[in-house]
Amino acid sequence: MLSIPYNEGTISSELLFPESVRWIVPKPFASKEINNLAKALSHPVNSKRLEEEGFEKPILLFADDTRLPSPFVPELIKELKTKTENVRLMIACGTHAIPKETHAKSVLGDELFSSYKGSLVYSSTRNPASIYESIGRTSRGTEIELNKELLECDFVLSTLCVRPHYFAGWEGGAKALLPGCSGYKTISQNHSYVIGNPDARELGIKGNPVREDINEVSNLLEKKRGIRHRILDFVPNLQDEPVEVKYGDPVDAHRELAEFGERICVVKTRPSSVVITVSEGSLGRSFYQALKAATHSSNMLRLDREQKPTLILIGKMDQGIGSDTFRQEFETYIGMNPEIVMDSLKKRVQEGTFNETLQKINRMMMYLPKVDFMVVSLDAPTELETMLERKNIFFSRDLDEALETLNAHFLQDVAIIPQGNATVPSIF
Repeated sequence: MLSIPYNEGTISSELLFPESVRWIVPKPFASKEINNLAKALSHPVNSKRLEEEGFEKPILLFADDTRLPSPFVPELIKELKTKTENVRLMIACGTHAIPKETHAKSVLGDELFSSYKGSLVYSSTRNPASIYESIGRTSRGTEIELNKELLECDFVLSTLCVRPHYFAGWEGGAKALLPGCSGYKTISQNHSYVIGNPDARELGIKGNPVREDINEVSNLLEKKRGIRHRILDFVPNLQDEPVEVKYGDPVDAHRELAEFGERICVVKTRPSSVVITVSEGSLGRSFYQALKAATHSSNMLRLDREQKPTLILIGKMDQGIGSDTFRQEFETYIGMNPEIVMDSLKKRVQEGTFNETLQKINRMMMYLPKVDFMVVSLDAPTELETMLERKNIFFSRDLDEALETLNAHFLQDVAIIPQGNATVPSIF
């Protein structure tokens, strides 16, 4: 019997054996000394030190519960409060639902949560209280609408995790503003740049139209409103501990972190006909988010055989499909001819009816027709199972039930990616 990590437990198989399995994992990095934060603040990347910045109304942005939270939030609040008591906090949710209070409490700690509970701002397109205001357009013509409460401040500090992102290149950096604190129209327009563009993918920064568009927002904010944006971002190791931390310019500091991140997450390997990937942690809570792991893992599928390779996605997915918008688009497009789908998506961009979930459909159509895609979850609600079955996508609550459908020969070389969101296979 072989066991695969599944949330805080495992999911087991009696059909897989250690000698026939390859584990594809990021490189191990030990966490550094606790002075990570102090070192980052004292050696800023292309900016002044935080203590040298002038501001009266700073705002600190951090991630919602779909991302690895920054452990530096409490310390950064203290740093900001050495200059002013007028510190505001905002959770950058983008289009995600507002997280439960337990998320903010876990990030802030009991004392700070008690102090800021009444003034904590949730920037989300699903939050009726979130009002957005235009600050101008990027060079690509994206109209940037940011949360109005952010625009009432004079200094923005964000702290995010930097891991691969399947179409924006990397998490973190200026993504705190777009999509984190942007309006729905802005997010949809930015995400539309993925359609038919192979450069809009994980690891890509230069030449990636989505990331390049995002990276203009911080400069636009300062130019149009005089509001400076700085980041304190980090690259985590396998244990979700920060192993590299940078403070400074949201583009330059982020680029240095991405370069470091490649040393951890990019794993050179040979292709396989069977790949099992796990969408771990918060990114495995919904099918929509879990698909990021499937996208990364599709890079190592062997596509040169008569029989299709198999990609098995494992995740908790207890929050179901994701948004209603994604469910509707998935029901519409999955199973259609890929060329027809691409033509439709391009037309919707021109019509202005593109929405941010369609970037997921775009990327899925690049690999889904070429593979046998299966989903395994112990916790997913019935609605997800039903939707997948309608689209002839195999779903099971038992891994071996999925493996039994495969040619036994394929099980002699199975690749398992236990941290699919943080791992990018690279074929040699």
